[in-house]
Amino acid sequence: MNIIRLLAAAFISASVPLVGNCEVPPPLYGQIAWQEGVPVNYLYAIAQTESNTELTIGFYPWPWILNVAGTPKRFATYQEACSEANSAVAKYGGKSVDIGIGQLNWGYNGHKYFATPCDSLFPRRNLEVAAMLLRTHYQATGDWLEAAGMYHRPAGGEPARRYKKEIERRLSKITVAPGQKAPYVVTK
Repeated sequence: MNIIRLLAAAFISASVPLVGNCEVPPPLYGQIAWQEGVPVNYLYAIAQTESNTELTIGFYPWPWILNVAGTPKRFATYQEACSEANSAVAKYGGKSVDIGIGQLNWGYNGHKYFATPCDSLFPRRNLEVAAMLLRTHYQATGDWLEAAGMYHRPAGGEPARRYKKEIERRLSKITVAPGQKAPYVVTK
């Protein structure tokens, strides 16, 4: 097993312990949420909405996933996803390619924060950028749910409304431990 597969296995195995019928975000999400000043439950709900993948152990956000011209594509390895990300950006242009666990659009955001499409497949950095974008949208709206809708579609409209509804559904299942709350998150 190569190092990338070992890292993926470690990342997934650290994911979502269940407490009753509630999901608890893995520690990485809490660390990033604290670092970026966003609620961990929103960050985790966004990752679930963007990249949840059915594994033999349940549904979990998956790091090596793309959405190319509206078609989701999941890969078993970083190398496979990296190859396809480069090909997709070359073929379709960046605005038709969403990459990684937070499904960052290469044309709108990815190229601003990553040197290559492959760089945006690393889960921690992808989530850091996702959290930073969520925080930016919160600063514009003053409301975390509105910020989540803008994360999906900054222009708003029906796609953002549907996305917010899905985020609300996921939030209802997520339990946040007191130690996972970012101490300086501003709430409305």
